[in-house]
Amino acid sequence: MGKTAKPENDSWKYSSGDEEIDQIREELKEVSRTRDNFAVRILLMKNWAAALQQQCADLGERYMEVDRRLANLSVWNPIFHGKEDPLYSNEDVIAFGKVIEEGFSVLAEVQKRLVDDPASALPKVGFLSRHQFLLCGMG
Repeated sequence: MGKTAKPENDSWKYSSGDEEIDQIREELKEVSRTRDNFAVRILLMKNWAAALQQQCADLGERYMEVDRRLANLSVWNPIFHGKEDPLYSNEDVIAFGKVIEEGFSVLAEVQKRLVDDPASALPKVGFLSRHQFLLCGMG
């Protein structure tokens, strides 16, 4: 249904530390987004983002924009709002795919920074609470 992601730099060679996420990252290079795979790709992208944040990585404004675009496309928790499960059009699936590919690309860059130069992946100290500062091993 859509074009596959083509890694633009070597950041894709850095493991996320999770076999399932890394498998999806490899599939992004070869397997087009489909109605059957876009939801699991969103879930694993969000899981990877959370895992990076738990390592005190700053996901940056580029990922925040990806997250905002994803939220604008999504109909979250329709059951809670008394509605049926959302039915996404083919255009919606294509749009989701583009956001997912960009999100995985941004997270790969964050992972690379976290491995190669951990200090560059951390948020500025002024943005950390004392608790976060201690959790990140900075105090």
